[in-house]
Amino acid sequence: TIYRRVKRRQHPGHPDRLHLHSLIYSRLIRKWFPVRQKYIQNALVVPLALIYMMLSEILVISFYSQKNLLIVSFLACFMVYILVYRRMVFFKWG
Repeated sequence: TIYRRVKRRQHPGHPDRLHLHSLIYSRLIRKWFPVRQKYIQNALVVPLALIYMMLSEILVISFYSQKNLLIVSFLACFMVYILVYRRMVFFKWG
């Protein structure tokens, strides 16, 4: 986020709608659950975000004593994040 904002000459501390949780809300939740109240739509972001967070936690717990596998796991999680983020930003998902 900081890199993106500095690159666009924006203040890195200002909020924007390009955080992953905001994109999940605007690109997926509002489309999949259009008739729900906004507070319910907002709450439905959490389960989707938790799927990604649980992936990294499971990998860390599984490979806590194997440094090389932890590095590979980190890189895999990073690549998944970038893939999902880019697809959401460019409207190629949902």
